[in-house]
Amino acid sequence: MNRITARPSHLAIACALVLASAAVSAKRLPDGRLPEPEENATQRYTTRGSLDANGRLQAVYSPRYVAKPAGVEMQAREYLRAARYDLGLVDPDAELVLDKIREVGALRVVRFQQVYQGVPVRDVQIDVSLAADGRVVFVANGYRVIDDAASKRVVVSDRDARDSARAALGSNRAPDLEQSELVWWVVDGKASLVYDVRLDVADVVGYWSVLVDAATGAVLRKQDLAAYAATNGTATVFIPDPISSARATYGVGGYVDSNDTDVAVLNAQRANVVLHDIDLTAGNYTLAGPWALCSAHESPSGGINACPSRANADFSSLRADQLFEFANVYHHIDTAMRYYNVTLGVAVRPSVNAGSVKFDPHGLNNDDNSHYEGGGLQRLAFGDGCVDDAEDADVIIHELGHGLHDWITGGGLSQSQGLSEGTGDYFASTYSRSFAHWTPVDPQYFWMFHWDGHNTCWNGRITDYHTDVVYPNLGSPSPHIPGQYWASCNLLAHDAIGRDKMDRAMLLGLGLTNSGSNQADAAQAVLNAMDANTGFTPSDIHAVFDAYTRGQAANGCNYPVTEPVDEGLIFRNGFDG
Repeated sequence: MNRITARPSHLAIACALVLASAAVSAKRLPDGRLPEPEENATQRYTTRGSLDANGRLQAVYSPRYVAKPAGVEMQAREYLRAARYDLGLVDPDAELVLDKIREVGALRVVRFQQVYQGVPVRDVQIDVSLAADGRVVFVANGYRVIDDAASKRVVVSDRDARDSARAALGSNRAPDLEQSELVWWVVDGKASLVYDVRLDVADVVGYWSVLVDAATGAVLRKQDLAAYAATNGTATVFIPDPISSARATYGVGGYVDSNDTDVAVLNAQRANVVLHDIDLTAGNYTLAGPWALCSAHESPSGGINACPSRANADFSSLRADQLFEFANVYHHIDTAMRYYNVTLGVAVRPSVNAGSVKFDPHGLNNDDNSHYEGGGLQRLAFGDGCVDDAEDADVIIHELGHGLHDWITGGGLSQSQGLSEGTGDYFASTYSRSFAHWTPVDPQYFWMFHWDGHNTCWNGRITDYHTDVVYPNLGSPSPHIPGQYWASCNLLAHDAIGRDKMDRAMLLGLGLTNSGSNQADAAQAVLNAMDANTGFTPSDIHAVFDAYTRGQAANGCNYPVTEPVDEGLIFRNGFDG
């Protein structure tokens, strides 16, 4: 896990973003590099949605619009034309091309990619969510106004850009994945043509985006995009971790990591489980199923770190055996994915690997960290430093939570205000709480990373962070600290309406957002999704709204959201002026 302590007074901030310079301005830096765009510090909220400093709607909470009967893309385009001034669009028909259409519960989400002079604008989409009757339910607007195109020439070849990107990472190995795309990169209204080179190389940990200037070949920015968490068999695993199942305290009664050795009290916490739908080919059983897929894709690899293949279907082992983590991760991912997709009925899975979640329980060069890699990879890896991350279901489901966020948004995962970190913490917490080892009177009920953290390794994180801060002053620019607020607020709602309803509401709501959405946007999306989908009562919606808005003094949060109500004021083909 990324080692970020729980409270803002004890920060140990680890940034995944590696900038070419710390200076940020509207102009290029002296050596030609581009600064990183800053989040809009002047964002404000109304009952209609969130607005930027110029009054442009960045998220529309209450669109109040019904499109004419037509194909869903045409309905979305009709709305965008009607709302273009509120959204700050210049020419929506020319500037927006269809990217994808997704089904999220009863809603259809139409995503448009912004283009400028026929070239995509990097990480800029508009998502319009519609009900079957043509009602626009929610809009996530990432549109960027381009005042000036600083570089319009393409001088550098695609091949040279890829070579420059690998050199910038210091890699000497052939990449496992290498893709590039010519895009506009916009900073404060100024656009530059760049190659966005995506790389995954064995000798550099991470899944990287490297921006290379198409005119000069200069490397403008490096960013690690990884988010730092048929036949049945049998195994022994932790449910969900040895501290929780024993209701123990780290360091007391022998409950210590002890450098991954066979501590008797830890082995006693192993539980016998069924490994569902593992693969049997040519007499060998492997951990390859419809929901989880072992893939030793990171270093160290081979030998005891290779995915196990056995002549029988029993993958049981003592805790010190490297085999233990393979079975532990398979079981928890398989269990969680079946719950979200089958029990809750929300289709949320990778778009690659036949929808199975790839995982490496012994990766990251044995570092004390874990991550999710998106894009064309969509896989998880866990490090072995200090407590093995793959021994703690909180870490496993947290990283899976990044995947859920990525998949339900069609690749539109957002870390604005730590949204995805909080999403991972939320799903990990509801998963662990389902085993009922802790109750609300226990401090551990509000812990994240019960075994991996809250010990001599690191301080872990918390899920009652709403008692410490008031939105939007969340304590740190690092995504891990403010993400605790998003997790905490949704766990209040979870305790009010139950896991099944709130987990489903979270997934359906996140499905309406995109890469520019922040916590308040996502909170409104959750409420709107509950209102638009079956399975939620008005009292359920009010309970979630209450958790989101009742304020710190009442043990609640203070998101600037509105409760969906039928006002009888939905306007067809126009607005109320």
